[in-house]
Amino acid sequence: QRTARAAGSPLNGKALAGRNHMVAKSKKTRSTDQRFSDVPLVTAPDYETPSANRRVELYRGKFQIHHDGASTTEKGPILLEWFPSPRIRFSFDPGSASSLNKYRPGKMLKIHIPKYGLRGSAFVTHWGSEGVRGVFSDTLEGITSKSDDPSIQRLIFHLPNFRRLDGMAVRSGRTVHFARYECQSSESRLTLDPAPHMDENIDRLSSRGGYAFTYTGTIERCDGKTFRKKHAVKLLEHLHLFLSFCAGRWTSPMLVAGTGRHGATVWRHWAVWKTSPWTSSRNWLPLHSGPRGAFDGFMKLAETEDHFRALGAAIHWYVESNGQSGGVDGGLILSQAALELLAWQKLVVIEDIVDEGAFRD
Repeated sequence: QRTARAAGSPLNGKALAGRNHMVAKSKKTRSTDQRFSDVPLVTAPDYETPSANRRVELYRGKFQIHHDGASTTEKGPILLEWFPSPRIRFSFDPGSASSLNKYRPGKMLKIHIPKYGLRGSAFVTHWGSEGVRGVFSDTLEGITSKSDDPSIQRLIFHLPNFRRLDGMAVRSGRTVHFARYECQSSESRLTLDPAPHMDENIDRLSSRGGYAFTYTGTIERCDGKTFRKKHAVKLLEHLHLFLSFCAGRWTSPMLVAGTGRHGATVWRHWAVWKTSPWTSSRNWLPLHSGPRGAFDGFMKLAETEDHFRALGAAIHWYVESNGQSGGVDGGLILSQAALELLAWQKLVVIEDIVDEGAFRD
């Protein structure tokens, strides 16, 4: 205070105390902001479900239709609709009755979305005064780079109906969620981040059932190397089985984007794998530790085609049994079949502990 007066400052004791309080508060704020900035950001999804069971608009604009040796350009939305089962659908208004006649129900089409480089086969399901509507019958795949087989650094996907896991802190804006989960194998690293509106959607799903994106996932190589789209498709097949095994019901990596070294999207893969509506089915997945060891073991076995086929059959029977397909009796039969298949694969094929004849006896 004496120093301030000597310098000709108008500050009095009360003002100095106020200034010291503001300095302390500023330091505390900077310290809090620093800790906050140390929390990693969630992976940003391309799409989200603001409310469970709401359809997701994937694209709206012009697309090309190829059929009967001719091509036309139409305009309309491309949507992910959840019911009666998840499908990617299209619609457009051909503009005239004569044009409408070209698109009768059952008509097979090839559709190209130039903006995303996506191409896929589709067929018409509805035809009338409301225009033309249809569904895609297979995967939409597209390349958005100059190469026909681009180098992919990371796959980003949307995961529906996956239960919440307690995990590491991540932030979205100024909101922190303790829900990031990471696990890795000798080759791949899998990360699951909470999707926007995850908690609200899980609450709605628990009471009403249906579908919503609950996690945004990424998978990449542990060594940072890139891979090609053939390997990317194989990774997605593995994830479909492994994540369904974890969930105890069918779930799948949807609306996949492959990014290159600089983060730009170089490949898209829009497929709807088998996905079950939300149920209260039980699963083995630990809430806190998650599937760390299981992921590594699964990915190692999946590298061998014979082991992967056995895993696929066993997981299929497990998931269907867990959903009580065929009632209690059917579930028991499916579970027993899965266990016997895994025992065969382990004791006869992998370890060669028991010969084939002894196992059958």
